[in-house]
Amino acid sequence: MSEYETVYLFSEYINRTWAVMQFWASVSFGLIALAHFASKHLNVFLTLLVSVLYAAFSVYVMVILRVSGVVADGFLAQLQVMVDASDSVNLGTQAILASAPTAMQNAIIVSSFFGVFVGALLYLWVSVVRTHRKQHAT
Repeated sequence: MSEYETVYLFSEYINRTWAVMQFWASVSFGLIALAHFASKHLNVFLTLLVSVLYAAFSVYVMVILRVSGVVADGFLAQLQVMVDASDSVNLGTQAILASAPTAMQNAIIVSSFFGVFVGALLYLWVSVVRTHRKQHAT
């Protein structure tokens, strides 16, 4: 595979990963909006159902992101082999390799994902419980 093809495929995997993360973030903030605006209409069963569906979707997204990450790492390794074997590698390819995320940056990304996941579910349950307590107190 040529340098151009490898860079293009790497770019496509990064774009796909970004699209999946944007969709997941939209669903997460939709869950927060649901908790904020519709908590008085949710009973325990519906809240549990929404929580399970959101958790299952989040796990599915994590699997997709993991696969995309492994594939992208393979493309980066292939590009590094090309750089090591040749002096005539494109400057853009060298920039891609230099800007690849470190283990710490990956840990921050995963921690942020987990934080949004836990925060959205926690806010859902807190909103529903708080709303129902207010309704039963009056």
